[in-house]
Amino acid sequence: LSEGVTNEVWNDGASNGYWVKVFPNEVGDFVEFTLNVPNKAKYQVYTGYRAGGTRGTVQLSIDNEEYGTPIDMYRSNAGYLEASAGTLNLEGKHTFRYTLTDKNTGSTGFDMGFDYIKLIPEEEVNEIYSVNINQSVGGKITANPMKAEKGQEVKLTVTPNSMYKVTDLCINGNSVFGASLLDADGTVTYTLPDVQSDINVTAG
Repeated sequence: LSEGVTNEVWNDGASNGYWVKVFPNEVGDFVEFTLNVPNKAKYQVYTGYRAGGTRGTVQLSIDNEEYGTPIDMYRSNAGYLEASAGTLNLEGKHTFRYTLTDKNTGSTGFDMGFDYIKLIPEEEVNEIYSVNINQSVGGKITANPMKAEKGQEVKLTVTPNSMYKVTDLCINGNSVFGASLLDADGTVTYTLPDVQSDINVTAG
């Protein structure tokens, strides 16, 4: 961490149970993570982050060289997202630094939220599929995981806001909704058992 920068560990739904919230003081402040990569390969680099209304924009550098475009961590609705920094050859110990560069005009703060850093060998990249969620104004859709390997199952949960109820759930434009998916509190839970492509999820 930069001098004077603090952090907290939170446990509300991150991929491995916990995520790190970092509180920079000014543009240029940074946080570093050290990764030891045991196998030499060309990797696709992903940053999993916790978006929110008080987030800043950060730039990833690896061993003092910038990779990818700046990551705008701001979203009006909090949630877990992922950003790609491209591919590079890695082996051994490397320093991943995230530097505060700016903030979205809608954000009310500069903090950062980190869930994970993921390295996928290039030959496996095409076997990883994304879950794209179109959030509804009447509730919240979550997916676990947000990135799925071919054949992996994905659990979808739709939680309605107060005074709303879920009436539909669509995957790639096809409705999978049924009364059997409704929990007692109105939440809808659906498990997609065999992912074979990118997934687009909507609910009504």
